[in-house]
Amino acid sequence: MIHGGDVTSSMESLSYDSSATSPSMPQQRTKRMRTSFKHHQLRTMKSYFAINQNPDAKDLKQLAQKTGLSKRVLQVWFQNARAKWRRNAMRQEGSNATSCPQPAPLIITETVTSLEDLHHQQGLSFADIY
Repeated sequence: MIHGGDVTSSMESLSYDSSATSPSMPQQRTKRMRTSFKHHQLRTMKSYFAINQNPDAKDLKQLAQKTGLSKRVLQVWFQNARAKWRRNAMRQEGSNATSCPQPAPLIITETVTSLEDLHHQQGLSFADIY
């Protein structure tokens, strides 16, 4: 017969614990919890994504300070956002081929590569954008 406390301790033993492995067994990493984004974090990341889809290390550091997220979490979010953007663009392109012709795409003559470039072009600081 298992009591309530026994179930918890037996379930804990099933979790990933790298210290409990024997020398003959390869060590397993602990499983990372899925990140849940708060509204202000998503708003900040999406607004920056609209400006620049590929933030550099300095911009990731500033975004990390602003959002409270790690640089790695931000890197993965931007990587996934770029993939989603390309997927939606391909989907739109496929549906446009069967429908009415669309006007020519907007040609952008200047690219913003960092927040510093945006600051120089528009006289804005990182705090002004977000």
